[in-house]
Amino acid sequence: FVLVGLCSGAYWSFHAALRDERVAAAFMLNPQALFWDPSLEAARDFRRGVLRTSSWRKVLRGEVPLERVLALAYRTPFALPRRAMARRRAQRQGEDELKDALDRLRDTGKYVRFAFSGNEPLYEELERDGYLEKLDRWPNVSLEFIPGRVHTLRPFESQRCAHEILDRALEDMLKRITVKPALNASSG
Repeated sequence: FVLVGLCSGAYWSFHAALRDERVAAAFMLNPQALFWDPSLEAARDFRRGVLRTSSWRKVLRGEVPLERVLALAYRTPFALPRRAMARRRAQRQGEDELKDALDRLRDTGKYVRFAFSGNEPLYEELERDGYLEKLDRWPNVSLEFIPGRVHTLRPFESQRCAHEILDRALEDMLKRITVKPALNASSG
């Protein structure tokens, strides 16, 4: 099976490829996360929103709903230390869930293609954490970019490009498949 998913569908495609031997490939469009952590959203909101001066201007002008500001103010002090501690603990123990997962996918011959629009937090995190410079470690993993900055691929150009990426990924996958000779009817 070859699985394709956008956002949470990409997440589930990735995990199905890890767990099910029948899955040969996972093609993922704009995955938000590959491993879920409840503090992830608050940490991203903080990094992307609170740290930007333009965001503060929007808050002061009333362009950001008060509920959003209050939710971020409430979650951030709790989420960031939890996330930092979990990351340090994982690094100390030598456990890197994503490296292990990508190694398993490589070792089982499963093909993975990521496609990201602009401004995707997971892409930024993969870049920040050094995964993109180590892609040669995982020759089964490839990365492509979709024009535009809309996560759900609403602009037609983004949709067209996503279709082309998926077509190429499927063609690449089909080239990798070896056709087994059919059994002769007379042989038993």
